[in-house]
Amino acid sequence: MWQPALLGGVLVLASASANAAVVYEASYSGPDSLPFFASTLRYGDEITLGGTDRVLTEFSFGYYSNYAATGGLSFTLYANDGAAGAPGTVLFTSNYNVVQGTDGVDISIPFIPDFNEPLPNTFTWTVQFSGPGTAGLLIADAPTIGTSRDDFWELQGATWVLRKLSAPYTSNFEATVTAVPEPGTWALLGLGLAVFGWSRWGRTR
Repeated sequence: MWQPALLGGVLVLASASANAAVVYEASYSGPDSLPFFASTLRYGDEITLGGTDRVLTEFSFGYYSNYAATGGLSFTLYANDGAAGAPGTVLFTSNYNVVQGTDGVDISIPFIPDFNEPLPNTFTWTVQFSGPGTAGLLIADAPTIGTSRDDFWELQGATWVLRKLSAPYTSNFEATVTAVPEPGTWALLGLGLAVFGWSRWGRTR
């Protein structure tokens, strides 16, 4: 009886990355014309993840661009440990290309970070666009998974400022976050299965 349990523990560990769950999702359900907020400053949403999975596997979001050529986008995740809960410690940062776009097209960037540290329950994700034209994050309704403040952070000089969009829009941006449990969670589950199988084996000898 112990062999199947041990095998089950190994399979649990091996399948962890295949069982990513959506822990945050915000999208727009309004008219076909997708609203967006354009800025050349760094700005983004403070969000709280749902569920319990916290090791990030993908972060995708939508943006609008009418750039005449390829531009740039700086993406950064922050812990909200700054003054008065503002973005503070950088959790991850990387740069991406903003491809040449067409007015009204929803372009989504998949994001897979090269780190395995669990995310905090609440953090802020931000972008800063640079390029020949206008670009901005797509505005979303209130999230259907997880939660978000109905405002957003913008870095003005060296100070983070909370801003709100005008009605009828909420101050949320389109994003989907997927994650898996921490490695220790899978290891404990696998170990538990192995111990259970070993005890069963001992009683049947």
